[in-house]
Amino acid sequence: MSKQVDYTLVPVKALEEPAKCKLQEDTKVKVYPRRWLMLLMFSVCLLVNCVQWIQYSIIPQVITRYYNVSTTLVDFTSIIYLVIFVPAIFPASYILDRLASLLMGLRWATLLGAGLTALGAWMKVWSVSPDRFLITLLGQTVVGLGQVFQLTTSPRMAAVWFGPDQVATACSIGVFGNQFGVALGFLVVPLIIKNHDTLLDIGSDLSFMFYTLAGITSIVFIIVLICEFQPGHRDKNEATRTTACDALLYMRVAILSDYGQATKTYSQTNEPPLPPSLGQALQRATAREGHKNDFLGSIKRLLCNSNYTIHLMAYGINVGMYNTVCTLLGQLIEIRFQNTEDWEQFAGRIGLLIVLVGTAGSMVFGFILDKTHKYKETTLAVYILTVLGMVGFSFSLASESRLLVYITAVLLGFFMGGYMPVGFEVGSELTYPEPEGTATGMLFIPPSILGVVFTLLYSWLIGVIGDLWASLVFVGILGIGAILTACIRKDYRRLTANTGPKHRHQDLN
Repeated sequence: MSKQVDYTLVPVKALEEPAKCKLQEDTKVKVYPRRWLMLLMFSVCLLVNCVQWIQYSIIPQVITRYYNVSTTLVDFTSIIYLVIFVPAIFPASYILDRLASLLMGLRWATLLGAGLTALGAWMKVWSVSPDRFLITLLGQTVVGLGQVFQLTTSPRMAAVWFGPDQVATACSIGVFGNQFGVALGFLVVPLIIKNHDTLLDIGSDLSFMFYTLAGITSIVFIIVLICEFQPGHRDKNEATRTTACDALLYMRVAILSDYGQATKTYSQTNEPPLPPSLGQALQRATAREGHKNDFLGSIKRLLCNSNYTIHLMAYGINVGMYNTVCTLLGQLIEIRFQNTEDWEQFAGRIGLLIVLVGTAGSMVFGFILDKTHKYKETTLAVYILTVLGMVGFSFSLASESRLLVYITAVLLGFFMGGYMPVGFEVGSELTYPEPEGTATGMLFIPPSILGVVFTLLYSWLIGVIGDLWASLVFVGILGIGAILTACIRKDYRRLTANTGPKHRHQDLN
């Protein structure tokens, strides 16, 4: 039975002109069960991509020996994920947000991500030879490009398909695929690839790993292709599935110059028939009445949002440092534990622990945000505890105590790994009603740039002042990020749109 609640329609500050559109009386909102299946499919796609991120850098000694390259080049197999992100994020965000009505932004982003992941995995199958390191880098580049389309999809999917009390949790589940994939990379790669006496045996291990990944990513791509483009039923309670007939219908209508009708026909596949919240209803109403601005205009407004730019810098420092720790973890462990026989497996276990507890942290903090909506307080607390976790991890490595390293890795991973979805949601709150894909896509630019800079700087400082002091330098940098977070004002635009007191709507759930 439907219920009626009063809500207020909030002026849209982020647009160049305040939105003058009005929601209809008794606006209907509804969430659809299939949203969980879509979220699961997205998480699996991201998992098989991210498992390849650190598959080289977690075993630096083996890779440098097999390909006869420097440790810096081995690090670059992970850094290249970050490098490719900056130039690729803008077209990826454009596809996700501005072509959504025409090309099913969410679905095409997922499909492109899965396809590029499979293609890159097969390219690396042909890199198993000591003189083919260039093919390795090319394969990693293609896989990294696939990740660009997938990472920006999580907040968009959460906002478009999930209700206001589930958005943060859904975003955390989406990020779960990212973190769990990295965790599997830390765990599985050292178990498969051994530092054998002969290069031929190492090549056999690499070949087995690459063929396995290529097969799995291909299966995932085929499943995505079938799920996204299979014929399906149409009814008023479920979002319309795309079929070949839909595409032909779109082409026929477009050729007859009825572009608006063609766009309407195809847009039904990208979002549910009814919005999940009043915030989404307002965004749709704004778009219908012509208030949807151009892509470059959206970027300009985001950069002029001082609250968002502060968050952008703070987010870049935290996530950039997370990327750096994951990339250099093998080297950090090797420095202190290289005299032990199983230090590579130990590094893999520490990496696995950091990422797994980070996954748990993201779920916990996502749940807290959904229940309390205390965005700044949660973000600042997580940031400060991340700084403390980094302090503990730095000194535990210096102590060369495995027990202390395990304990501090749990603390560091829980807060540093749990920060990512919290940062997504804060960014969406500060920038509403700008498209989530654009706002989130820009959030990834500072971590990508700083991740490269931090990795190179960290590695250089280790050789100059030692690993402990190098780590403490980055503790100070994280402290700057915490100060920036404290400077963010409480301007929760999406929350205000969803919980104001005047507008009446019907909840059909």
